[in-house]
Amino acid sequence: MKKRWLMAILCVPFLSGCPTEVAKPIASPVVQQSDSPEAESLFKEAVALFDVKDFEQADEKFALFESEFPTDPLRDQVSIYRGRIFLERGQLADATTRFLHVYNKSDDTPMHPYASMYLGVTAYQSGQFESVVTYLHPIAGRFEDSADNITVLNTLWRAYAELNNLEQQILCIESLIAAQPDADLAQEALDAVRHGVSGQTEAVLKKMRAKLESKGTVWTLVSARIAEIQLQNEQYDAATETTTDIQESGQSNAAMVTALIEAVESRNRADMRTIGCLLPLTGKMRLVGQEVSRGVSLAAGRSPINDGLAPMNIVMRDTAAWKKTPEELVEELVTTHHVSAIIGPMDAHLSASVAKKAQQMGVPIISLSADDAVSKTGSYVFRRFVSNRREVEALVDKARRTAELSGKSLLGLRCASLYPANGYGELMNRILKQTLQAEGVDMVSVSFQPDITDFVKVASNLAREDFSLLFLPMTSSQLALAAPALASAGIWSVASDDRADAKVAQYLIPSAGYSESLLPRAGRYLQRAAFVVRFDADASTESRAFSQNFYNAYKVMPSAFAAYGYDAVLLLSQAVDAGVVGRSELRSWLDEVVEAPQLVLPFEGFDEQGEADALPAVVVLSGTELIRE
Repeated sequence: MKKRWLMAILCVPFLSGCPTEVAKPIASPVVQQSDSPEAESLFKEAVALFDVKDFEQADEKFALFESEFPTDPLRDQVSIYRGRIFLERGQLADATTRFLHVYNKSDDTPMHPYASMYLGVTAYQSGQFESVVTYLHPIAGRFEDSADNITVLNTLWRAYAELNNLEQQILCIESLIAAQPDADLAQEALDAVRHGVSGQTEAVLKKMRAKLESKGTVWTLVSARIAEIQLQNEQYDAATETTTDIQESGQSNAAMVTALIEAVESRNRADMRTIGCLLPLTGKMRLVGQEVSRGVSLAAGRSPINDGLAPMNIVMRDTAAWKKTPEELVEELVTTHHVSAIIGPMDAHLSASVAKKAQQMGVPIISLSADDAVSKTGSYVFRRFVSNRREVEALVDKARRTAELSGKSLLGLRCASLYPANGYGELMNRILKQTLQAEGVDMVSVSFQPDITDFVKVASNLAREDFSLLFLPMTSSQLALAAPALASAGIWSVASDDRADAKVAQYLIPSAGYSESLLPRAGRYLQRAAFVVRFDADASTESRAFSQNFYNAYKVMPSAFAAYGYDAVLLLSQAVDAGVVGRSELRSWLDEVVEAPQLVLPFEGFDEQGEADALPAVVVLSGTELIRE
């Protein structure tokens, strides 16, 4: 490869280079400078032989000129020609001597820059690449003749390549392409750019790109590689910005970036009325997944309760049966179906992966996971699920309001916590402790093994403590066994005349403690107990209408899971009807929304962590009914 292009250099009259600063242009030397007609005639005869590549005869004529006219003004040009002949023959030392003879004269002599050019060519062929830079870099880009500039730039970028100086190599190639070399040379240089940038980091390439003077082909190649890296690192917003710059530069039709731009646009193109849903429709979680799916379907179509909102298209995927990875599911929803947002999943083991991928791809996701860490993934991740902390806060708020109604203060009360020694129980106990400490309320904690069925001893130990609030973070099955044991130990949720010596405490029970089977089994021991309910069908006009329409459609009453799915779709539908365009704008809308009419669950916007910012409903057991107070 080197030999091919070096042969081409030797056929070019003079050389050039890539500019590093504004300098005086170098004009082609004027041949007719001799005062002697005989000397001028001999010189032209030798040049004619050189031009037809009869280097042997040409050299004889040039040698004769030097012998007969040793002080003639054309002497420097003769030395350059003889040096080029030696270079053609591979006599590099002799060529260097000839070029140095001219180079060592004053910098102001007309032939000095040409001697410098050929010294650079000779140095390259000798493998002295640092010398190439020394000779060529100061004069690069200064020649008026484009062929000279092409030759010098071609030599210089190759020397920088040998020196592993990619930045200068690319800068020279930028100037070379601007000089419009032939197609083969341009292709070879651009291939070198592609190869050079392929192993570089985004930071290095950005620094390099900033030094390019024009948004031409070389700039586009560097930018395209930056966008590729950003795509590989799933920095989709950054990749979008980079490819947009490419398109605005007028280079987007280049074959080298067409596929790249299409890949970015495929990820960014969003059908704002299409929503992806990742739900467990089969397997162990199928019942709750199907409930969410029903709520989603009801909200997606027109109905009496969402009249005025345009229907939404739903792309449903069963997370329990789909063979793709969580990341692949998100990729498919975004690039194939162009969803504006994703609802789900519910599976704890999938939620983190899906949320991370959604964040990376810049698609808003409303997670229905019980894991409150999911929403901390990033700004595109929201969670429409009552958090454990919110349940505790709602129960403490209920205790406060009850105390105030009787003329007391929460600060004067003491709370006991009876919890299972497992992950859920310990978490809820810890959250309660933190919440009460912030309120200045004292508490005592008593744990039990989750698998016990006899609560007599546990209740007896708890009865020795002094408290007026009792927190019971347990399942409904555990509560059905614990409530009678508490009563047997003298702990009741309500006072009565026949138990004057009983310890009366307000029971505070999270949503895990309630089920339809609980009241027939232990309802008499739980009167006036406060329960968190995730969905209260009688809470509002919207929730009552939703419940009726859900029953009309499916012949069953909706659960909280159906309400989660319903509300998630309604939120997204309202955003689109409000004129939101694009996933980034949708993310911003979800960030800022405070009131969303027609939702059936409490909602006051999303907090800084992406959590639905509203306390869940708390109801009190009275007889066989759960009532709001």
